[in-house]
Amino acid sequence: TTIKFEKWWHHLNGRDALVYVRSRHSTSDFSRAQRQQQVIKAVIKKLLSTDVLFDIWKMKQLYYKYQNMVYTNITF
Repeated sequence: TTIKFEKWWHHLNGRDALVYVRSRHSTSDFSRAQRQQQVIKAVIKKLLSTDVLFDIWKMKQLYYKYQNMVYTNITF
């Protein structure tokens, strides 16, 4: 799948972000790794923003989503 954006800021949903980071058309593996890093940095920036960090309801939702998606034998 090819994805194309005009120059500007974009807010991607999960599906589009996944297509963006996995795209291999006309770029190298280094470019793909750079796109993955961009998305990870954007997610971290959003998680650490005041509108998420200080909203207990959003934090609780994120934690429950995390619990349902990540399986580990590591305890807190």
